[in-house]
Amino acid sequence: MSAIAGQLPVNVRLMTVAGNYREWNDGKLLLRVAHMYQVDEHPTLSQPATFSLASIFSKSGLKVTAAEEMTVTANQPRATWEAKKKTWDTVEVVERGVSARPQEKRRFLDPTDEAMEVTINAMEVKTFLVTLA
Repeated sequence: MSAIAGQLPVNVRLMTVAGNYREWNDGKLLLRVAHMYQVDEHPTLSQPATFSLASIFSKSGLKVTAAEEMTVTANQPRATWEAKKKTWDTVEVVERGVSARPQEKRRFLDPTDEAMEVTINAMEVKTFLVTLA
């Protein structure tokens, strides 16, 4: 996939580009990316990474014209899942020695953003259904 060389941050890898289920997804491709580092593994590479889906394949002449963030298995839109998920009240009972710089804030794809900017935290995997031109 040299078509994306230089387009993704060094700490993010393209995991999946698949058209297996295009007929079920109105011709959209499945695109999955993953952050390759865990929190505190490296001083800079463990930090959240941001890139534009709109330009990810620009070297090959393809253009992502639309994207929808899905759950990791791509069986439902992420926003639908977030709206119905259960949030549990929790209490920390054991000192686990967690990171001094946790990445607790997740940022999701803004459907109104023309650049389709994606921010991915350490060890996070994100899945999208994309339309290519």
